[in-house]
Amino acid sequence: MRAGAPGPRAARELLLPALLSLPAKRRLRPGAGRRARGGGRRSPRRPARGPSLSAPGWAQRAPLGSPRRPAGRRRRGGRRRGGSRGPGARKRALADPAALAVARPSVSVVVPFVGGEAELAGVRRALSRLRRGPADELIVVDNRRAPATPRRVGALAPGAGANAHEGGVRILRASGVRTPAYARNAGARASIGEWLVFVDADTDPDPGLLDAYFAPTPDEMVGVLAGAVSDAVGADTVASRYGVQRGGMDQAVTMERRGTPYAQTSNCAVRRRAFEQIGGFMAEARAGEDADLCFRLARAGWTLESRPEARVCHRARATVRALVVQLARHGSGAAWLERRYPGEFTAPGTGVLMRRAVADVRAAARALARGDREEAAFAMIDLAGAVAFEGGRRLPNLRRH
Repeated sequence: MRAGAPGPRAARELLLPALLSLPAKRRLRPGAGRRARGGGRRSPRRPARGPSLSAPGWAQRAPLGSPRRPAGRRRRGGRRRGGSRGPGARKRALADPAALAVARPSVSVVVPFVGGEAELAGVRRALSRLRRGPADELIVVDNRRAPATPRRVGALAPGAGANAHEGGVRILRASGVRTPAYARNAGARASIGEWLVFVDADTDPDPGLLDAYFAPTPDEMVGVLAGAVSDAVGADTVASRYGVQRGGMDQAVTMERRGTPYAQTSNCAVRRRAFEQIGGFMAEARAGEDADLCFRLARAGWTLESRPEARVCHRARATVRALVVQLARHGSGAAWLERRYPGEFTAPGTGVLMRRAVADVRAAARALARGDREEAAFAMIDLAGAVAFEGGRRLPNLRRH
């Protein structure tokens, strides 16, 4: 010890009065953490939070700098933060869908429709199950040919028509050009939402679809959000089971392709500002309008994101004929897109098609040899679909009326 320095006992006698004179709030306690920048007291270290109830799995990490103590956790002394929350609070939140809703922009759901009255009633029922905010709207655009009757007369101008609100669903007539793209444009013009959610009439949306699109919130330059599409057996037929087994409507088919990715309009959300900037869909296109829209948005500087938690269930085609017709129409759209965007949908050569045909026939033969008649049928439908798609490239894709 240096000469003149106070001993331990003397030091305690000097420091104790000074410590006792501090205000109560400023006294140091054993184990207290250092003050965080900004003056607030830091919470003791705790494990990171678990998954959020509203965020999809790949976006469940809390942002950097966010508090680690979940709301409702007891602090020292028995007080709760965030109001009174009993042990059943989590169960009540899960039982109340409104408690799980995320803060999000207004949405207009637009569904193009061509079909019978019973199918239209089914579309209304499916849409009415969606959880909606006060500014959201549901629009079904009736794109059927207008019969010459007093109830429905003549083709209507874009966005015009006999509107009816049934079960919270607005029915808008627009039969000027009988394409899904024309119908979607008409629905978009008649709507007011900040975002446009497009789903097809042969899908069943998940009740939480709209909230799931905005968890997490898209960046300012995101123009398109691609939701998830899963195929389901609509009728117990070979064609329907084929559609489910092959998963042709999966968004991964178009989002993970070699060329420019795009979202299928069977389930996607488009920012209104971006949609209007490029003029919407190509109204005359019978197929491929979704890829064309995404390609033009990309060229205008908008980006595309995936939302796998925003789900719809697609009812697969019930007959082989309906499936083949659909694939031929897709082939027509592919050829049209290749002319507009060279290199995006290049047709395979004759040699490639011949090898594909031989492979499908051999797969069918092997399936029959082991007694699997259904897999043999699937292999032959693969072949028929490939022929229909490539043959469809020769068909016109634009419809003028």
